This record gives sequence, structure tokens and C-alpha cells, in this order.
Amino acid sequence: MKTTFDLPEEVLKEAKIYAARNQTTLKELVVRGLRLVSSGLEEEAESLGKKRRSALLNQMVASNTKPMQLGERDESYNR
Repeated sequence: MKTTFDLPEEVLKEAKIYAARNQTTLKELVVRGLRLVSSGLEEEAESLGKKRRSALLNQMVASNTKPMQLGERDESYNR
């Protein structure tokens, strides 16, 4: 089905770059994104991403330091 919608220029530019780097099409990105959001898996994907970041941080700990703790964006600016 064909449809038309307006996107912010910067979002479209970033999506085209991402599609080119990953050898896919803009259409496929939109389809994947809509399926992710409509299936309710968006929250699961975000949670999985946080778990992966946490695991990577734990692996990056030097033997003489404490593990880094993930914080909120605002917390890092208030340091």
C-alpha cells in the first residue's frame, strides 16, 4: 500500500545513511520500525540494550577499580 507522510529532514537524512551502511532500503527501515513499535517489542529491545551496555561495562572494569554504574542523562551533567 502506498502512503505519504512528512518527516523531519534530519531524521530522513540519518535514516538514509543508516540504510546505505546496512545495505537495506528506507522502505524496509520503516516497515521494521513500525513492526517493532506495533508489536510491543520496542520496550523489550530497549531493555535488552541496557542489559548489553551493563554487561559491557562490567567487562571493562580494571582490576583496581569499581564497576561503572549506569545513570540517567541528567545525573551525568550534574557531576
